[in-house]
Formats: sequence, C-alpha cells, structure tokens
Amino acid sequence: MTKKIPVTVLSSYLGSGKTTMMNHVLQNKQNLRVAVIVNDMH
Repeated sequence: MTKKIPVTVLSSYLGSGKTTMMNHVLQNKQNLRVAVIVNDMH
C-alpha cells in the first residue's frame, strides 16, 4: 500500500510570486515531504 502525497499546482502570470511561494514551501520546517515539478513554457 502506497501513501498518498497531496499535490498542488502553482500557475500564474509572470511576476506574480510563484517562485517566492515555491521557495517558502521547499523551506518548510515541519519535515513535510514535498516534490516540485517545473514546466516552463515560453
């Protein structure tokens, strides 16, 4: 049996704070397991 991990998709306009939000999530102090998938489209 595998343990499910919650997933959040972060998408918005250029300069809206996505990187700031992602850095905040990655620097969590609660020992949560997180994964980040980056799909840059230009």
